[in-house]
Amino acid sequence: MSLLNLSVLFLIISNFVLGQTQNSLSYFPLHIGDKWTLSNQRYALEINVLDTVHINSKVFYDVKEVSSESNTTPLVNKRLYSLDSHGNVVRRIVIPDSSDISKQSLLFAKYIRKKFSIDTSLTGLWYKINANVNDAWRSMANSQFESREIHLYKITLESRTDTVKTANHVYYHCLRFYINDLQESDTEYWDWLAIGVGLVKRVYFSPKERGFVLIKAELK
Repeated sequence: MSLLNLSVLFLIISNFVLGQTQNSLSYFPLHIGDKWTLSNQRYALEINVLDTVHINSKVFYDVKEVSSESNTTPLVNKRLYSLDSHGNVVRRIVIPDSSDISKQSLLFAKYIRKKFSIDTSLTGLWYKINANVNDAWRSMANSQFESREIHLYKITLESRTDTVKTANHVYYHCLRFYINDLQESDTEYWDWLAIGVGLVKRVYFSPKERGFVLIKAELK
């Protein structure tokens, strides 16, 4: 084998190993079949990576979040996530059918994007993994409770060193993100991400405070 071929082979193997290493160290692993189960002893929160979607030559992961309580109708959220070259998580507005998004909401989104100089595409920064503590940014996304509405969110990285204790594990050096829906009161929440695992805790500050902690992560 020539020296040139050996060099090419080395680069291919190096890139593959680097990709595997970066993926295993990701604060937000994304593979089809990944599943996280969280609970606050009353409610269950299940997050499943269902499939991939190709939009404008970019791969997004179709993620379904289901929050439920026994004998009640579950709250289902569909989210499209992707990772940028820095490992930051971007989220795309979900429009399954143009008729599902109100004209008023689309006009509001256009106005807000222009006012705050937000990316004019339907994709915005969600979890900025490489942010500094107290860095904040705005992003547009579907409402948690009404998927036909597009809302403006302010997201802040509040900590890079939190410890999260669950029944089975202790996660160190977790990132804590504060996510505030600027169009709805009492709908803000906090997400904790652990390296190599993803979401390990979520706390809602609404009329009834709810805190979910990770019960099981099934990662591919």
